[in-house]
Amino acid sequence: MLSNLLPTTINLVDALLGGGSSGGSGMTPANPTTANTPGLSAILNLDALNLLNVKASLGVGESLVVKDGNVMKQSGGSLLDLGLDIGSSATGGNSLISVGGKILSQGPGGSLIDLNLGIGSDGSIISVPTPGAAAPTQDVFRFYNVETGVHFYTASVAERDSVVQNLPQFKYEGNAFDVTTDVGAGPEVYRFYNVQTKTHFYTASEVERDSVRANLSQYQYEGPAYTAYADDGGGKHEALYRFYNTDTGAHFYTTSEQEVAQVVQALPQFKYEGIAYYVDAA
Repeated sequence: MLSNLLPTTINLVDALLGGGSSGGSGMTPANPTTANTPGLSAILNLDALNLLNVKASLGVGESLVVKDGNVMKQSGGSLLDLGLDIGSSATGGNSLISVGGKILSQGPGGSLIDLNLGIGSDGSIISVPTPGAAAPTQDVFRFYNVETGVHFYTASVAERDSVVQNLPQFKYEGNAFDVTTDVGAGPEVYRFYNVQTKTHFYTASEVERDSVRANLSQYQYEGPAYTAYADDGGGKHEALYRFYNTDTGAHFYTTSEQEVAQVVQALPQFKYEGIAYYVDAA
């Protein structure tokens, strides 16, 4: 455990900044001048001070997110890498580390200082919501490949148009569902291309992504396809259900409960795998 590695854990910043939640987004921004006080500057390392300063300077609609250990500022749909890295307790060398979802700063004498900033399950540190404004969404388009009998999904308008123009075996079925353009709103959906079956596979699980990359060489990794949601948002989002076709080795995805019922009843070769992730209605 971390307590065995670093003997003293100092929860200073919570008191200095006046407390607050460590659960991720929705926290009260710190006073912009607090991170520059002489006492705090003597205790915190430079990366911790920079992180708190950026947190304090966030404007409406902006947020901080952690992606692959990098702290990024999100504003207007774009991401800016702040050059701040958050390592795990096992990596040791970082001036900022994460333990149990909390962000800690390496302090003097081997101490740890809780920055009172939690990393949410979606990677968010803190966000300043735009009053009355919902995050913009984008369409995800669905095609049916008459040669393979498998569906293909893309959130790219350019890719959709290219498929329509150049691949007549792909029957265009329109807007299947919508997803958020806010990369901090939920899990990224990763896309693979199976060179053996000539079909695509989608997963929002980083564990599954890494397992496929490590063990299934026929799956060519194509990177993030779009951003989904981790839950139904209190009924705001719809479940996307996933099936595995034991005949073709391909997957099928749908938000339609009627379609789910039809597949379960009439197509026994489709093995139901549950909810893949959540999306918005088209």
